[in-house]
Amino acid sequence: SAASDVYKRQDKLLANLGPVDRIAFAKAIVSNPRFAEISMDASVTALRVLGDQKDPSLVAAIAKGTNHGNRVVREFVAEQLGRTFAKEAVPFLIDMLRDDNGHVRGAAESNLEQISNYLEAREKWQGRIK
Repeated sequence: SAASDVYKRQDKLLANLGPVDRIAFAKAIVSNPRFAEISMDASVTALRVLGDQKDPSLVAAIAKGTNHGNRVVREFVAEQLGRTFAKEAVPFLIDMLRDDNGHVRGAAESNLEQISNYLEAREKWQGRIK
Protein backbone atom coordinates (compact mmCIF):
# COMPACT_ATOMS: atom_id res chain seq x y z
CA SER A 1 0.00 0.00 0.00
CA ALA A 2 1.03 3.62 -0.45
CA ALA A 3 0.97 4.24 3.32
CA SER A 4 3.30 1.33 4.05
CA ASP A 5 5.69 2.58 1.34
CA VAL A 6 5.78 5.99 3.02
CA TYR A 7 6.50 4.38 6.39
CA LYS A 8 9.31 2.29 4.88
CA ARG A 9 10.91 5.42 3.41
CA GLN A 10 10.53 7.20 6.75
CA ASP A 11 12.10 4.33 8.68
CA LYS A 12 15.03 4.22 6.24
CA LEU A 13 15.57 7.95 6.64
CA LEU A 14 15.48 7.77 10.44
CA ALA A 15 17.45 4.52 10.84
CA ASN A 16 20.78 6.29 11.29
CA LEU A 17 19.53 8.77 13.89
CA GLY A 18 19.35 8.16 17.62
CA PRO A 19 16.24 9.17 19.59
CA VAL A 20 17.52 12.62 20.56
CA ASP A 21 18.65 13.37 17.01
CA ARG A 22 15.29 12.20 15.61
CA ILE A 23 13.45 14.70 17.78
CA ALA A 24 15.91 17.48 16.89
CA PHE A 25 15.49 16.61 13.20
CA ALA A 26 11.70 16.70 13.50
CA LYS A 27 11.68 19.99 15.40
CA ALA A 28 13.98 21.54 12.78
CA ILE A 29 11.59 20.56 10.00
CA VAL A 30 8.42 21.85 11.69
CA SER A 31 10.20 25.03 12.82
CA ASN A 32 11.31 25.86 9.29
CA PRO A 33 9.55 29.05 8.18
CA ARG A 34 8.73 27.27 4.92
CA PHE A 35 7.27 24.20 6.64
CA ALA A 36 3.91 24.71 4.91
CA GLU A 37 5.73 24.12 1.60
CA ILE A 38 7.82 21.09 2.62
CA SER A 39 6.98 17.78 0.94
CA MET A 40 4.33 15.50 2.39
CA ASP A 41 6.85 12.70 3.09
CA ALA A 42 9.26 14.93 5.04
CA SER A 43 6.43 16.66 6.89
CA VAL A 44 4.68 13.43 7.89
CA THR A 45 8.01 11.92 8.94
CA ALA A 46 8.74 14.85 11.26
CA LEU A 47 5.22 14.87 12.67
CA ARG A 48 5.31 11.11 13.25
CA VAL A 49 8.55 11.42 15.21
CA LEU A 50 6.99 14.09 17.42
CA GLY A 51 3.69 12.25 17.79
CA ASP A 52 5.47 9.01 18.72
CA GLN A 53 6.71 10.76 21.87
CA LYS A 54 3.13 11.27 23.15
CA ASP A 55 4.55 14.28 24.95
CA PRO A 56 2.30 17.27 25.75
CA SER A 57 5.33 19.57 25.62
CA LEU A 58 5.53 18.88 21.86
CA VAL A 59 1.96 19.99 21.10
CA ALA A 60 3.03 23.46 19.91
CA ALA A 61 5.65 21.93 17.60
CA ILE A 62 3.14 19.48 16.12
CA ALA A 63 0.55 22.25 15.73
CA LYS A 64 2.87 24.15 13.40
CA GLY A 65 1.50 21.86 10.71
CA THR A 66 -2.08 23.07 11.02
CA ASN A 67 -1.52 25.47 8.10
CA HIS A 68 0.45 23.08 5.89
CA GLY A 69 -0.43 23.34 2.22
CA ASN A 70 -1.14 19.62 1.94
CA ARG A 71 -4.44 18.43 3.41
CA VAL A 72 -3.02 14.96 4.12
CA VAL A 73 -0.38 16.58 6.33
CA ARG A 74 -3.04 18.64 8.14
CA GLU A 75 -5.07 15.49 8.72
CA PHE A 76 -1.93 13.80 10.08
CA VAL A 77 -1.35 16.81 12.37
CA ALA A 78 -4.80 16.26 13.90
CA GLU A 79 -3.97 12.58 14.48
CA GLN A 80 -0.62 13.39 16.07
CA LEU A 81 -2.19 16.03 18.32
CA GLY A 82 -4.70 13.39 19.42
CA ARG A 83 -1.89 10.96 20.21
CA THR A 84 -0.58 13.37 22.87
CA PHE A 85 -3.84 12.99 24.85
CA ALA A 86 -3.06 16.51 26.07
CA LYS A 87 -5.52 19.24 27.01
CA GLU A 88 -3.05 21.65 25.38
CA ALA A 89 -3.91 20.15 21.96
CA VAL A 90 -7.61 21.02 22.23
CA PRO A 91 -7.45 24.68 21.06
CA PHE A 92 -5.48 23.67 17.96
CA LEU A 93 -7.93 20.87 17.14
CA ILE A 94 -10.90 23.19 17.66
CA ASP A 95 -9.34 25.65 15.18
CA MET A 96 -8.91 22.77 12.73
CA LEU A 97 -12.69 22.26 12.75
CA ARG A 98 -12.77 25.31 10.46
CA ASP A 99 -10.43 23.78 7.86
CA ASP A 100 -11.67 23.94 4.27
CA ASN A 101 -11.22 20.18 3.90
CA GLY A 102 -13.77 17.75 5.29
CA HIS A 103 -11.17 15.04 5.96
CA VAL A 104 -9.18 17.44 8.12
CA ARG A 105 -12.30 18.55 9.99
CA GLY A 106 -13.24 14.91 10.55
CA ALA A 107 -9.78 14.06 11.87
CA ALA A 108 -9.89 17.07 14.19
CA GLU A 109 -13.30 16.08 15.55
CA SER A 110 -12.28 12.46 16.01
CA ASN A 111 -9.14 13.42 17.91
CA LEU A 112 -10.99 15.94 20.07
CA GLU A 113 -13.29 13.07 21.01
CA GLN A 114 -10.28 10.85 21.78
CA ILE A 115 -8.71 13.45 24.07
CA SER A 116 -12.04 14.16 25.75
CA ASN A 117 -12.64 10.46 26.42
CA TYR A 118 -9.13 10.07 27.82
CA LEU A 119 -9.43 13.10 30.11
CA GLU A 120 -12.83 11.95 31.40
CA ALA A 121 -11.56 8.41 32.05
CA ARG A 122 -8.43 9.71 33.75
CA GLU A 123 -10.47 11.97 36.04
CA LYS A 124 -12.86 9.12 36.86
CA TRP A 125 -10.11 6.67 37.76
CA GLN A 126 -8.03 9.20 39.67
CA GLY A 127 -11.14 9.98 41.73
CA ARG A 128 -11.85 6.32 42.41
CA ILE A 129 -8.30 5.42 43.39
CA LYS A 130 -7.76 8.24 45.91
